[in-house]
Amino acid sequence: MEKLANGNYELTRDELEEFLDHYHKYRALYFGGVDNWEWYSESYDEYLKEYREEKETDKYYMEDLVKDEINELDKSQEKENL
Repeated sequence: MEKLANGNYELTRDELEEFLDHYHKYRALYFGGVDNWEWYSESYDEYLKEYREEKETDKYYMEDLVKDEINELDKSQEKENL
């Protein structure tokens, strides 16, 4: 994935397929009630543990992870424009 000069992002076909695969699997689990499962929030916490340790905070969520990844793409685009 890369950020384009016009501010949009370009995905390879493989990246798009992976995104859509994960998106539809998540939607299927969500519609099946996964958000009501006892271990749902613990799974998120476990997944984010490494990121929280890196950031030295307990207040780091999926939304933060997504924003950080987009910011990294923005930075790489800025470097290419120099």
